[in-house]
Amino acid sequence: MSKKTIYRIQSKTVYEAVKSLFESYGLHKLSAKKVARYLVESDLCGQNSHGVARIPLYIGKVEKGEINLKAKAKIYKQTSTTAQVDGGWGFGQPAAHTAVKLCIKKALKNNIACVTLKKTNHVGRLSDFTTQAAKKNLIGIAFANLHGTSHIVAPFGGIDRKLPSNPISISTPGTSKKNYFEMDMSTSSISEGKLKINYFLRKKISKNIIIDYLGRDTQDTKNFYEDPKGAILPLGGISGHKGFALSMAVDILSGALSKAGCSGPQKAQHGNAVTFIAIKISAFNSIKDFRKKVSRLVSHVKNSRLKKGFKKILIPGDLERTNRLKNLKKGIEINYVTLRQIRELLKRRKIKIKI
Repeated sequence: MSKKTIYRIQSKTVYEAVKSLFESYGLHKLSAKKVARYLVESDLCGQNSHGVARIPLYIGKVEKGEINLKAKAKIYKQTSTTAQVDGGWGFGQPAAHTAVKLCIKKALKNNIACVTLKKTNHVGRLSDFTTQAAKKNLIGIAFANLHGTSHIVAPFGGIDRKLPSNPISISTPGTSKKNYFEMDMSTSSISEGKLKINYFLRKKISKNIIIDYLGRDTQDTKNFYEDPKGAILPLGGISGHKGFALSMAVDILSGALSKAGCSGPQKAQHGNAVTFIAIKISAFNSIKDFRKKVSRLVSHVKNSRLKKGFKKILIPGDLERTNRLKNLKKGIEINYVTLRQIRELLKRRKIKIKI
């Protein structure tokens, strides 16, 4: 395996292996299916930072007792348009699935809805949930923080770790019934998951992404993961005041609204707090006219002269759709470190599925 750094494996095989792995630890079959499906879906879309590369971390938390395998997401307060959901510190994907389905149901009936989720582990890629709303002709919005923990991002003008990557996602119906606008991004210059993959592969990153312990720009990921540890810069790098402001807003909208807590010096369990919002388009405009206006916007933006080195202008969601079609045929990409770790786990759990 040392000669290759990236391997391609068929998604169905990976899904079965991942599902069986989680089931072997006692996770309910339906929950194991959801976790495996969302992880593999991230890899299919080319977002490897939120795919099966997370499995060693997840299993580590299971073995430490930090993930409640018997947890079921519970609604503990709700109105016709709002709800608060407690994940019971179980796996994040099943809990987020419950929360977004509830949000969609309320929005379809009452035009708009907001559902918060707290006490859950890593939920994965936010656009996997917001796009479920878009498929129902809703606008889906999600904000997430790390439950007041996981400080890895420096504030604008600072050098210490004070914030998480605090992602945000917005999905809407697109130019056709099978096409969606899908924005999903961290409010930091890079997500920690992508940074970790570069660290595994010993690859240097671009400038103005991370700083070392003394606040100096660095392209070596060792300066982030090894003592003395540096920090990730907010979105925009050295001009990241806008990314910093957006990160603070996401922290408030997810952490304060859900009661999970905003980033701070307090000791708290590592996880996700998420706020989902769904808006029914037909309460404001016909879906036909909405798509028409989106189509005009897309055409307008794409009708631009191209900068050197670019073949075309991609709208948020375009790249993921292209990747998905390609990876369904060729197999998903898994780096050799993650593949070795998963194979070792399968062997240890006596699961006879070969990947």
